[in-house]
Amino acid sequence: MSARRSRPRPARASTRAEPSSRTSFPRLDAPTPDATISIPSGKWTLLAFVASWNGPAKHSIRELQKISEAHATHGLTVIAIDLDEERSGVLDFIRSSGGSFPVVFDEGKRISARLQPISMPTFILLDSNGIVRHIAGGYHGTLEADFGKAFRALL
Repeated sequence: MSARRSRPRPARASTRAEPSSRTSFPRLDAPTPDATISIPSGKWTLLAFVASWNGPAKHSIRELQKISEAHATHGLTVIAIDLDEERSGVLDFIRSSGGSFPVVFDEGKRISARLQPISMPTFILLDSNGIVRHIAGGYHGTLEADFGKAFRALL
């Protein structure tokens, strides 16, 4: 996956996120190794596909944290999805960059196989019904602007 910038694009309205909210994924940021998280049902969710080896992904963490804090009261949840091959240092780089949102390990690449990130990193916004509403690939410090219209729909 390249770090080149691709234009944000709205997804087809019929695209549903799978796995569904009933499916759980291993959390990297939990005190116990068997802790899990599900894609929240009834909430908007911003999925950030990241990897510890990717520079642009590392640089996106501060803006993701700002977005998480700014829109949490409106029902937005930010979840980072680690695409590393092994449970590695992605949690460390997220926490050291100020990120406090949940981090999951994409074990078996189940999430990425369904949602197909378009580059590294990729950001996918799911509405409260689990429908993909917006996708942006690459990172150039413009997530708030790229997703602005979709975020305003939360208000």
